[in-house]
Amino acid sequence: MRDEGAVREAARGASAIFHLAMQHWSGRESEAELEAIAHQGLRNVLAAARAEGARLVHTSSTAAVGESEAPAELDEETWNRAPVTPYTRAKTSSERLLWDSRGEVDAVAVLPSMTIGPDDPGPTASNARVLAMYRRARLPFWFPGGLNVVDVRDVARGHLLAFERGRAGERYLLGGENLEYRALLARVRALRGIPRPPPIRIPSRGLLVAVAAYEASARAVGLRPFVTAAQLAKRLGAYAYYSSEKARRELGYTHRPLDDSLADLLVVEHATLGTR
Repeated sequence: MRDEGAVREAARGASAIFHLAMQHWSGRESEAELEAIAHQGLRNVLAAARAEGARLVHTSSTAAVGESEAPAELDEETWNRAPVTPYTRAKTSSERLLWDSRGEVDAVAVLPSMTIGPDDPGPTASNARVLAMYRRARLPFWFPGGLNVVDVRDVARGHLLAFERGRAGERYLLGGENLEYRALLARVRALRGIPRPPPIRIPSRGLLVAVAAYEASARAVGLRPFVTAAQLAKRLGAYAYYSSEKARRELGYTHRPLDDSLADLLVVEHATLGTR
């Protein structure tokens, strides 16, 4: 993505460019590396789209929208004004970079929420998160806050709809179901044959103490912590709830039931673990 010539060659003759490439944050990469891929990669894609006269569908993220302290649905009018992780900073700043070139390229942006689904060889970070919930489903703990979860197949279809029907210069949230963390844990536990939601709420202070200890241990051995206590303090109890009404209205976007997505994602895990 940082090689302008390679991007231009890949785009030669294209009438549409779907730009999804981004390095996820695992704690091993430098923030400068993430920004270089996000910013220089987008500049190269914009140059290729201008040269070919291609329509650009840029994959941003609900990270560029942010979260709220209350369970209220955010929409495309909201911007994340205080991103707390290198990944959210890179995704937010790269979408702003896209709109700095507004009018130069026929571009639309799609903003998926937490994306899960089957056939993931990674697994990617979001799928890994759900798989970890499933493997540790018997743990009785939950913590406050909520999120929006969407199926990768619906996100893929949303990209095509944005190309076909999206208005140039507009951003479209591609979300699924809004639910509290405890409700998501309950859904995952049910697929393990555990009928009740987790009963024990982890106090916010306890989580912060645990993450602070992890952070100190990571730095002591020369590793960059995946999450810091300061980052967690800003997100603890937050709600990443979103409205896809604009995408539904203008694109014809819909999403499948979350239970279907979870079942399809976890079918292989279930065969391995069963109800153990």
